Amino acid sequence: MKKFYTLFFFCSLTISIIVNGQPVCTSNLTFSRQSQIDSFPINFKGCKIIDGNVGIIGFQILNLDSLYQLEGIEGNLRIRSVNRLKTLDGIENIKYINGDLLIERADSLLSIDQLLLQDSCWNFSILSNKQLENIKIKRLIKCKGDIIIRGNSTLKEIDVGAQLKNVVNISIRENDQLRVATGFEGVKSVGNVDISFNKSLQEFQCFNLAGFCSDIQIKSNESLILVKAFNAVLKAGNVEIVENQKLTQIYLFDSVEKMFSLNIASNSLDSLIGFNKLDTIYGTMIRIYSEKKIDTIDAFKSLKFVKGRFEITQLYLLKSLNNFVSLNYIGGDLVVLNNSSLKSLKGLDNVGDTIGNIFINGNYLIDGISSLNRLKHIKNRLVLYLLESRIINGFKNLRSVGEAIDILAGEKMYDLDAFYVLDTIFSSSFDPEVNSTSLGITVHGIKNLDEFNNLRFVKGILLSGNRKLEDISGFDNIDTSVLKDLQFLYNDGLILCNSKMVCQYLSDETHASYFYKNAPGCNTREEILASCTTATNEWYTASTAAGVFPNPCPLNSSLWFTGQEADFHLTLYTSTGQKAFEGTVSNPVNLPVNCTGLYHYRLTSAGKQKSGAVVVME
Repeated sequence: MKKFYTLFFFCSLTISIIVNGQPVCTSNLTFSRQSQIDSFPINFKGCKIIDGNVGIIGFQILNLDSLYQLEGIEGNLRIRSVNRLKTLDGIENIKYINGDLLIERADSLLSIDQLLLQDSCWNFSILSNKQLENIKIKRLIKCKGDIIIRGNSTLKEIDVGAQLKNVVNISIRENDQLRVATGFEGVKSVGNVDISFNKSLQEFQCFNLAGFCSDIQIKSNESLILVKAFNAVLKAGNVEIVENQKLTQIYLFDSVEKMFSLNIASNSLDSLIGFNKLDTIYGTMIRIYSEKKIDTIDAFKSLKFVKGRFEITQLYLLKSLNNFVSLNYIGGDLVVLNNSSLKSLKGLDNVGDTIGNIFINGNYLIDGISSLNRLKHIKNRLVLYLLESRIINGFKNLRSVGEAIDILAGEKMYDLDAFYVLDTIFSSSFDPEVNSTSLGITVHGIKNLDEFNNLRFVKGILLSGNRKLEDISGFDNIDTSVLKDLQFLYNDGLILCNSKMVCQYLSDETHASYFYKNAPGCNTREEILASCTTATNEWYTASTAAGVFPNPCPLNSSLWFTGQEADFHLTLYTSTGQKAFEGTVSNPVNLPVNCTGLYHYRLTSAGKQKSGAVVVME
């Protein structure tokens, strides 16, 4: 609508005109002395609207009584550093402010109840007023910008009035004595909401918003017990509920279907409920972290898609992940750390096909991993630290890992019933000088590596601390032209290292390797190569190794070959391929050698041939 201006009078630097029948002052006004306010009715007789900005600044301002005739401000109203002003009496007739309203460092002001805005303003900012006890806005319908209430150390109550319908962003921060925040129930749309660092705030029950809500942060409110809000929202941005030390209950987002990210951490929640219509996290993550009292997650029953990270960490009482049974895609990382009561990963059974990283560590009651069988590709790393688990029998369809696999388990784990279709652990960026391991296995209880029989492409292998490991022939299909580093360390039972893959790899002098503290015969490159050159290697790799004990065997003692009840033909070879003994024997066999070292044996009985090795010691 066009404005029609009629010249009214000229005074000082201000021109007064008529707009729609109302006298309008066409100037920016700044009041820094009480006398300027007192003379306003004289200097601006009849002026009801200021077509500009109004500033009220300075310690000389005692009252605003003489501004009673004002009904509207087309620009900003800024009241700053008025340390002696106790009331807003005088501006109670202002119905609208088309710019910003700022009240800052009015250190004697007790309330703003006198402010009776009926229509709208842009940004509404109440900042650092030391004695302000309440904020009540009875008639404000919409805020075209932000509501910012921050740093009011004695503020106890906020009531923005049930008529408020629209606001862009809301920030309520650092109001140490604030206990109640109400009046937002009628708000239909809002951008960001930040409720943080209000030490005394106990309850927050607001915002029955419909449609979309952007970022929400509820953080470090030390006394906050209950949050009940946002239950009509269908879509949300980043939601963060963190470090509210007494927060035991949240009732949030009963209707939300999509969200950008969710971070719930370091509160005192007894349980986690809600979010049961949420099907998509289309941004960075879902993170539930350091909630020491949560024993159940009764939420997320409809969650199907997480584009980014999925993290469950330090939920010490949590027993299951059953409510995530609908989850079928994680685009980022899967992180399950330090949940000391968690018994399994059941609930993640439908996750597939591709994931970023997997980190499973510190979940001491997990007895095994039988989930993640739909997963086909891990983009980066798989890290499994399962010190108390007995078995890994998941990952049945895992075909490739982009960077590395690292498995650490204790004595209880007896089987890796997994990885049967794993073909590739490969990264074009692999640098053996930075990280020499793309497959690391420390599983104290396993005896062989048959699960990796399909593995072809890997750039670095570390076998360390596998105390019962005897057979590494499961690696025999690995392409040694791709392999760049090979390390066997502290594998107490590993006597035979002359497998097909190892011998082929060590035949190239440029290939890096390190062998240390394994069983005798598997501790140096030279020792292993010597056994690789014997004629016995062909029949060793083609046959089933027979059991022999004791092994290692003391010099001048006897051997017992398992399963041989009748006479059999025995041939012994040194590690360099020289024949040390050949003849027909029967159990027990007096050791027919005079020197310590590694000996390969071949025995023939009833037309069947068996082979293996024995270490002779002092």
